[in-house]
Amino acid sequence: MWKLLFLGIVFLSLWALPGEALEIRYLGHSAFFLSFESGFRCVLDPFSPEVGYSIPKSLEAHALISTHEHFDHLFEGFLGKHLTTLVGTKSKGADWNLFEETIEGVHIFALPSYHDEKKGTLRGKNAIIVLEGDTMRLAHLGDIGALPEREVKEKLQNVDILFVPTGGHYTLSLDLVVKLIQELAPRVVIPMHYRTEATKDWPIAPLEEFLKRAKTWKVTEKDSPLRIRKENLPETTEIWVMQPWTE
Repeated sequence: MWKLLFLGIVFLSLWALPGEALEIRYLGHSAFFLSFESGFRCVLDPFSPEVGYSIPKSLEAHALISTHEHFDHLFEGFLGKHLTTLVGTKSKGADWNLFEETIEGVHIFALPSYHDEKKGTLRGKNAIIVLEGDTMRLAHLGDIGALPEREVKEKLQNVDILFVPTGGHYTLSLDLVVKLIQELAPRVVIPMHYRTEATKDWPIAPLEEFLKRAKTWKVTEKDSPLRIRKENLPETTEIWVMQPWTE
């Protein structure tokens, strides 16, 4: 009798879980580890050791996904083994490599953008990576340096989580970052690519400079790993500052 009652409670609790859980770990700079409920795991924009952040040794992933070929966004040895690697540019950034894949139930595709405001003539091309899984849409802007074209913006509508570079200099100016967030209106913005102790000699701004311009949005600090469900996302845009995950 008690055994049947216990099994019934477990069944009801599982049935009541709303949606699926997504795990995000911030690894530093522009790198994130994502683990979907379907089982798919990946690292976005894995950096080279020379960037200055520590590289985790214990993570397991199916793929590395990179927005472009610069050393601080693409390092194929990131997890110490050969993995499927999807890169949104080719020929050292001279052209796009706009892939579209579905891996372990997660739809992944690249959209075109530029690394600078002169159509890539200064720093080459950049890709925006979109991932659709666990009922959510995530977009990683990489080193976007100019506002995306209208057709690209249309494909970025209804993004739940937007990973945005907020250091300026090599990427969008902070005023344009704010404008893009306003236009896309994601439910969550996660800042990246800003100056820290690891990149203190880089001419990029610290996070505080972006936050000064983002006072219209609620700002919350989040630990890594972060586990979230679609139903737990805010209704209006919030900025979630993630603390880097360490082993």
